[in-house]
Amino acid sequence: MYRVVRYVDGIAETSKDLHYKDKTFANLASAEIEAKKLNLDLILLDNDVWRIEDL
Repeated sequence: MYRVVRYVDGIAETSKDLHYKDKTFANLASAEIEAKKLNLDLILLDNDVWRIEDL
């Protein structure tokens, strides 16, 4: 299982589903697609990017 997360000022933020629960992904490919979509909408700062973590 995987989740998409970013760290802002040392605090973890995870992508959420429609019910505001942490999204989890069964396969790495799905998690990578989600991270790429989220990163397209960012003005990229130092470490303010979405990454994939194993659960």
